[in-house]
Parts: sequence; C-alpha cells; structure tokens
Amino acid sequence: MFNLIPGNTRAGGTRTLDAGLVIILLGLVYYALKLRRSTAQPLANFFSWYVFFYLLLVVVQVAVASLNYSQSILDGFIAARHQLYYLSFPVFLLGLNDLQKVETFMKAFTGLAIVLIVISLVNYSGFTMFYHQRAEGHGVRSGIVRAFIPAMSIMVMAALWEFWAYLRDNRRFSIHLASFMIVYGAIIFRQTRGRIIAVTLTLVLMLIAKRRFKLLAGGAVLLVLGLGIQMLVGSESILLNTFESAYSDVAQGEGTWSTRMKQIQSSWNVFMDNFMTGSGGLVIRQQEGGWAGWGDLLTVAFNADLGYWTWLKFFGYPGIVFLLALVLVFYRYALLCGSHGERAYIGQFAAYHFTCILISMVTINYLTHPAGIVLLCLTMAIVVRAAKAEETSLAEPEAEIPAERKISPWNP
Repeated sequence: MFNLIPGNTRAGGTRTLDAGLVIILLGLVYYALKLRRSTAQPLANFFSWYVFFYLLLVVVQVAVASLNYSQSILDGFIAARHQLYYLSFPVFLLGLNDLQKVETFMKAFTGLAIVLIVISLVNYSGFTMFYHQRAEGHGVRSGIVRAFIPAMSIMVMAALWEFWAYLRDNRRFSIHLASFMIVYGAIIFRQTRGRIIAVTLTLVLMLIAKRRFKLLAGGAVLLVLGLGIQMLVGSESILLNTFESAYSDVAQGEGTWSTRMKQIQSSWNVFMDNFMTGSGGLVIRQQEGGWAGWGDLLTVAFNADLGYWTWLKFFGYPGIVFLLALVLVFYRYALLCGSHGERAYIGQFAAYHFTCILISMVTINYLTHPAGIVLLCLTMAIVVRAAKAEETSLAEPEAEIPAERKISPWNP
C-alpha cells in the first residue's frame, strides 16, 4: 500500500522498507510492555533462537565486509538494518496467540490480497495509481504487458490458504474456491514464472496428500481443454507460455536464465573463496563512487535472482547449517501438529506454504529480502502456534475429562 504514496518510485524503496521496520519495532515495544511470564512462554522455541543466531551471523558479515571490501562498520550496519525484519517473528507469535486468531488473520490476509488485485487491475487499465518505476508494466511476455502487482508473496500465501480451506470444506464450490481462483489468476496474470510453478506444484501436492485425485484429474482435463481452445483460435496461453519459456530458457540458456547462469558461476566462486566465513556481500552499501568492492560478487547479482545461490554466496558454510536446521526443524514442528483437528489443519497449511517457499527459492529470495522474510516469519509463527496447541491438548487431557468418565486410560 506504500506504493500508493507519491514519491515511492524505487523498487523496494528504502522509505517503504524503513517504514515497515518501524512498524515491527513498535510491535516489539508494545508486546514488551504488555508481556507477562505466561504470555512469554511461546517465545521459548527453536525459531526464536534461529532469529537470534541469524542476527549474530549478520553482525559477523558486517565485520567480514569491512575486511573484504574496506567498508566501515557503520556502513555495514546501516546496510544490514533490513535484516531486522526477522524480528517480525516474535510480533506475529505474540499477536496470533491462538488458532482462532490465526484463521481470522488469514481471512483478512486474503481480503488484503484481493484489494491489491483490484487496485492493480485499475492501474493496468491505464489509470495509473501506483508510484513505482514499474507501475505501467514490466516488459512483454505471452503477447501482453506484464502487470505490476505489488506484494506477490502475499498473493502466493493467500492462494494456498484459500485452496487448503476449500479442500477442508469438501464442497464442489465455496467462497474459498472463488477467492482462490481470483488470487491464483492474479499470480498467472503477473507472469512471474518462479511463483506460478511453485504455487502450482504445491497445489498438486495438496491434492495428492488429500487423495483428491478426481479433482486433480478434472483440473488437468480443464487445463488441456482450455489450452486446446486457445491454440485453435490462435491466441497465446499465459500459463502454457510460462512453462514453455521456463523450459526453453533453462534448456537453451536463454532469456533471464542466461544471466542467472552467470550469477551461479559468480556466486559459486565467491562461495568457495569465502567458504568458512561467508563473503560479507549481504551488507555491502552503495557509495557515491559506485558499489563498494565492485567485482565478481556484484557484476551480475542485480540482474537476476537466485535464492539459494544468493544465500550461499553471502553466508558460506554457516549458511548451509542454518538452512538445513531451518528446514528440518520446521517440518518437525509440522509433524508435532498431529493429523486431525484445527491444529493439524493450521500446521499442515504452514508446512505447504513453507514447501512453496523452498520451491520458489530456486529463483526468488525469501531469506534475506524483507518482502520474503516477513512472510517466512509469519509462517514460522503459525506452525509454532499450531504445535503449541497440540502440546497443550496433550499436556492437559485429565483436566478436560470429568472423573466419572475416566473408565480406563484408553477411554477417548
């Protein structure tokens, strides 16, 4: 919504990112004043420690950058300030303090996504509403100008939430299906291939896990029919073109993938040269005379986006440890949510969104860019809340069952 404010013309403009950081810090102050020992208990979890040690790792990168690129410590901390978006995790965790609040929040989340879509369609029609360097479009793909739709990570999370809610309803049609179709349509219309592929694969995983094979087959049939009709009338299919162009780019080294291949080679060299400490590239700050330490690290880094390679380039071997720990423990928490009831429903959604993040990370950076960080932290907070709800129900079964009903330990 900051893109509606005049003057915000830079992609990911500093003013917008700093405003978001102020909101997060105000949230921390609010909960610090409100907090009691009982309400602070949920903070004792793996992800709280993960955030703490990650920020320590960023401090190390500030020191490394000062050695590798002759950058002052102060410049490094200023450049690294947006990594404090990880502090949104405790804000989400304390704010969404029960599963009902999680559901209410996600409904509002979908509402926000739909509002953004409506504004974006008005903007795309020619009545420019956004103040952004790409407000009038982002190149041409599939024969049309790619729309500018801000906050695409919100669209992804909302689409998965609504589809998961639709599967739980187990009805042919519901408001959740309608909401999903609107948001998923916006993702396709934006034509960001990494997100389209990640969301689509995650939807397939959901259908397989829920054994909704008829729905999966029906969707495939409708897709084939739609593509066939488009081919007959001679028009391009956005969805088909997305997968075709992605395949040809990778197979033939064309398009944006050509630049990404150069970045992979550059990132690998930086990774190997700074294996044990990381490169410090995360906190390189723009100077008046150009980018500090201009060289292999930065030659192509700003012309492509590769989440995993960017992470490894920045953090080296410690980054591998951090990433593996995050993945393993996240799915461990998801398993703790059980397989039935509200906590399982919420926990499984978090697991699917996290899976979508991992798929998206082939191209999209969720781990060091604020737009990805804040939704990763939201997902971590949701899975913790679901797992804690499971622990609570297991820890207090006796208090919920009247004495006259306790016939045996196996009595449900």
